[in-house]
Amino acid sequence: MTDLTEPLTAVRESEHALRAVISAVKNAAEEDLAAPSALPGWTRGHVLAHIDGIGRALARQLEHAARGSTIEVYDGGQAGRDAAIEAGATRSPAEHVAALTEVQQLHRRYWPGEDSRVWFAPVTYRDGTVVDVALAWWREVSIHLVDLDVGTTAEQAWSQALCEHLLDFLSVRLPTGGLIELDAFEPGVRYVVAAAPGCEQTAPVTVTGPLTSITGWLAGREVRPLPLATSAGQTVDLPELGPWPSRRG
Repeated sequence: MTDLTEPLTAVRESEHALRAVISAVKNAAEEDLAAPSALPGWTRGHVLAHIDGIGRALARQLEHAARGSTIEVYDGGQAGRDAAIEAGATRSPAEHVAALTEVQQLHRRYWPGEDSRVWFAPVTYRDGTVVDVALAWWREVSIHLVDLDVGTTAEQAWSQALCEHLLDFLSVRLPTGGLIELDAFEPGVRYVVAAAPGCEQTAPVTVTGPLTSITGWLAGREVRPLPLATSAGQTVDLPELGPWPSRRG
């Protein structure tokens, strides 16, 4: 059987991250949830509604995969997703806690056992398998825990395993469409981003910084400290990133 270390790590760390989200909401006042999150245009309530929505969407991927069937990711597609976020954004703290606790229970019910072949069952999400669902939930709940801006930082919330996964997943955003070189991890990470095709005279760009800073930058988040970009021994602007990897489903 294919090694399941990464998806099993994803499930374990996702559970921990969701517990942290629920704990933060339990201690929040209504005005806290109406305040802006770290995501432009979204309140903390929007982020919580999104975590709830993607959590339920992925849970139903799991439920149908175990039956040997597939189903669209969101009920009502993208429009249904967006409407649910807007509708859920104004929930009270107690309502958010109840919704997220239900998501927690759904995930505990539907994740396959360690030796189950269901891990390799097809799903609609990214035209992938249950393994892809585990990795997606890991990304979503971990990144958005930090986006909530309730005092939990990436340094606290993102493990090295998650960062390594995100570096690989998001490397398609680099100008070359992939990671060229990765040196040591903590205390620094080094990227070598080759010049764009047809620009043979342009020196490669090296991006250096703490692991979570590089990961956050690739994820399009505001990070401190910013990674440092250099080329031919000179400081240059950080490379412009491409779009987030397409969902394809």
